[in-house]
Amino acid sequence: MRKREKTTRIPLTISFMVKKEQMKGVVNWFRKERAEVKGGEELWGELKRKIWATQHKGRRNDVGSFATLLAACFKDAEMADLMRYPSDDRLPICSLYHHLMNTAGLAVCFAIDKGYGRDKLDKIRAASLLHDSGRLTEQGNGGKQVEELLSRIDWLEDTDKHYILAVVNHQEEAKLIAKADCMASASDRRYEVEWKEGVVKSTDAIFPHILTFKDGRAVVLGRTEEKDVRDVVWWEKDMPFRDEIVSGGVVIVDYQELAGKIGLLALDIRGIQGYIKEAVKLHALRGGSGIVDDALRIAKEVIAEEIAPEAVLFARGGNMVSFLPVTREVQQRVKTRMENEIAMVTKGGLKVAIATANYALETVAKNFEVVLNDIFKNVELEKNEPYYDDAVELTRSNEVCPYCFKRKTSPEYKDREDRDETELCTVCAGKIEVGREKKWVVLYEEYTKDIAEELHLIPPNKLEQIGDKIAVLSIDGNMMGRMFVQTMTPAEYSFKSDIFYHEFTHALKETIETYSRNHKNLLVQKKKDESSGNVHFLGLDVIYAGGDDILIIMNAKGALGFAKELVKDVANRFRFNSKLFSTPTVTISAGIAIADCTYSRNHKNLLVQKKKDESS
Repeated sequence: MRKREKTTRIPLTISFMVKKEQMKGVVNWFRKERAEVKGGEELWGELKRKIWATQHKGRRNDVGSFATLLAACFKDAEMADLMRYPSDDRLPICSLYHHLMNTAGLAVCFAIDKGYGRDKLDKIRAASLLHDSGRLTEQGNGGKQVEELLSRIDWLEDTDKHYILAVVNHQEEAKLIAKADCMASASDRRYEVEWKEGVVKSTDAIFPHILTFKDGRAVVLGRTEEKDVRDVVWWEKDMPFRDEIVSGGVVIVDYQELAGKIGLLALDIRGIQGYIKEAVKLHALRGGSGIVDDALRIAKEVIAEEIAPEAVLFARGGNMVSFLPVTREVQQRVKTRMENEIAMVTKGGLKVAIATANYALETVAKNFEVVLNDIFKNVELEKNEPYYDDAVELTRSNEVCPYCFKRKTSPEYKDREDRDETELCTVCAGKIEVGREKKWVVLYEEYTKDIAEELHLIPPNKLEQIGDKIAVLSIDGNMMGRMFVQTMTPAEYSFKSDIFYHEFTHALKETIETYSRNHKNLLVQKKKDESSGNVHFLGLDVIYAGGDDILIIMNAKGALGFAKELVKDVANRFRFNSKLFSTPTVTISAGIAIADCTYSRNHKNLLVQKKKDESS
């Protein structure tokens, strides 16, 4: 029996030797595949040139602006490989991008708890974003690379440059940054297979794992299975085995103890689909969707202003999770601002449940699923708290809003497109206003603009332009909770969420484009006049897309076929293939409701006539 070799403490900011040629990227959690990415040297060169080229575009000349510039360039679409570049190639389950974001968000939280002012916080944020730049270079010399980068930022104060360099060289704020880096590193080197005293144990309820040891022995671990492998030879001195499923293995590292606590915030916007659907016109539907996005944007902006944008771990589909300082006053201020500002932009139409709590760093870094379960239980308690709206006191029959049928109308809010200028409630009027301002255009540009231009189609502005018979598709993921609750670390949570969003939105867009090309029944023709001839509208509109929660209105003739194609395309895009078996890890369900836009016009028996008397 081989005894485990004693591990030694290693530097917290260790840099890894990286070859210049193409290398393998991080593992797609849902498919367990690794795509090729650019080498670190090439990636650093592109990033450096991007920062230099955009440094003068509409920014204040201070260290806070420099930190924002770094974050924007890291996230830029041209730098997509940074999000696929592994933080640690021995266990490539997290990107360097997410490691840097985690470190910056945590470091600023720790600094706020120490009472530092905004100028110091901005310096710490900028330095944290650059602290592991050495992982991209062949020599691993982050200090030299950062010094070259800063030499071309001519508007940054020398004192700020010296501070950033001191952090990268492990001098200034060494303990604070090191704690944030250590926690982030613990987050991107842990996964579902554990080694303990010669026993390998899988906590993975979704995927099997194939472990290979140095002597060539292969051990297959089924879901949540454990096996005794005491007589094997370790793959490396700090890595007992290599897991074929994730192209790496558990890394045995003697980390310093993660003492202290970190705050966490979870937010849930209540009743999103119900809020969006309480409308009878396309502008109101689109406006409701835009307001939901505005509410989440406001929540992110509050975190960015009070702490740092990198503190947000996840924000999509009406939900948000973020790091917080443990300082109670900061937590209360953040929560109060979110509640008040969201109520203002939604005119009281949307309610949010926000929970905050403090957790031990050790638990957050190594057992994040426990933290997630706990914080979302607190959110559910918040959601179940009763709240009271002002009762609708009616004096006449038309005082109930004809769009939502639950709020009181106001004479100052009217649907000006309606021939009779129908009075509306403040909430529905706000939706129409947002819809007409074309805030919905974000969804149009993301999902349907390309195919509309390719097929020379006009986006619809009224429901009847989609078709005489329309279908509403409500799409939701199946058993998504099991995947996101099975999340050991914050970095994994952010990385997994970003992968899911990227893959799911691509599946939706590709299905829309392929189906529109092949099925002409999505095209609606409306004759304008003799000179202009027929106008062609795209018979499909994405009303809401938040995570796996999708609402689409389309021509009823294509609804069933489109839903079947989307279900198939999502399953194929999220398919796990191995020598053991093949299966989709994500599936969706679609509900379809069909309505006839012309029904009320063609059936007079729906109209109720009341005879006026002479006096009235």
